[in-house]
Amino acid sequence: MAEYTAPAIAGSVEVWKDVAATSSWRGDDQEAGHALYRQIRRAVGLSLAGITGTIKNSAQAMLKRLRQDGYTELVAIAVLTAPQPPRKTMLRQAISRRGLTPATPN
Repeated sequence: MAEYTAPAIAGSVEVWKDVAATSSWRGDDQEAGHALYRQIRRAVGLSLAGITGTIKNSAQAMLKRLRQDGYTELVAIAVLTAPQPPRKTMLRQAISRRGLTPATPN
């Protein structure tokens, strides 16, 4: 699961960058503070062993790459704990800006 950890964290950082810059997304500062605390606890305690087992069963590099891209976004969303954005599309847009993706061995 180590290959998913960095992209998941990068996605969370992108979302929190937008949360910090958008006052309507932050909402109540206390709520944002609690959400950030929960986010930190979730990224530190992240366990992705189940996803790794599924991906290792893939025999084709292209299929593996497609799964990795899909799982990376799902993991980034799953580990994210942030206030609700003003528009749902803001969350996916922020996560898609992450610069890190898992490496695919050939």
